[in-house]
Amino acid sequence: MAKLTLLIATQRSGSTLLRSDIQDMGGMGVPGEHLMPLIRKDKKAFKQGGDLTVSEQDVIDLIAKKGGDDNSPDVYGLKLMVSYADHVNWMLGGEKETHPVQAAQNVIDWAYRTYDAVNLVSVVRPSILDQSISRAMAKTTGMYHLPQGDGASDPYAQTEIDDDLLNFAIWREVPIVINHMRNLQSILNANQDKVLKIDFRELTKNQTDSNLRIVEHARKSGFEPHKNLAERKLKKLIKKERSAQIKQNFFDFALNQGFGAENFEMIKSILK
Repeated sequence: MAKLTLLIATQRSGSTLLRSDIQDMGGMGVPGEHLMPLIRKDKKAFKQGGDLTVSEQDVIDLIAKKGGDDNSPDVYGLKLMVSYADHVNWMLGGEKETHPVQAAQNVIDWAYRTYDAVNLVSVVRPSILDQSISRAMAKTTGMYHLPQGDGASDPYAQTEIDDDLLNFAIWREVPIVINHMRNLQSILNANQDKVLKIDFRELTKNQTDSNLRIVEHARKSGFEPHKNLAERKLKKLIKKERSAQIKQNFFDFALNQGFGAENFEMIKSILK
């Protein structure tokens, strides 16, 4: 009896922390981005036109190979990012030119047809600016996560980052984040009767309650988690004080660059 935890998210939203919690609590699979090798294999064909070389069985086999753990036979996990849901939908036999919302829905429907039980979960990071900063910092520095066991209090502190370069990077990320968040919310709204939606703030500030909600939802979905609280090893990359300074620098930068004249209300809204 094969089961699948399907984690749907956007980049830099807390999905790695949620994946880590789910994996550590056991019995729910390992919901990582296991399909990336298949996506990279046909990326050129997907973008420029060409034949698909990946089959649906390749997808199922890779999930089985990478998404399980030794203690829970036939229980797997997969993380699906909204940004490449259209490519996954194509690999599963869907049309290439499919809107990300419909593509993600097609993948969800496929999961429920293919597996005997599905644990559908998601994490949402409400702050547009926080997510944009996280994306910009990661791309600018090449540091996406703090290595386990690294005791650095601020891993970015020893990395020189040009303020203007970072601010321009943040500005470029804002519309991308807004689009991805809108698409994710549409997906969650369409599946609200079966998805567990975790707020990033709850996940990071109230681990006990968020973990209990994950366990409860998994059990209702036919899974058997091994414990109620995960042992966490991941740490935040950007400290609170530095985040506040980056936000203020970006706000000043946006106004000084002339972005503020026509986008002042948007800037104020994303600073929330």
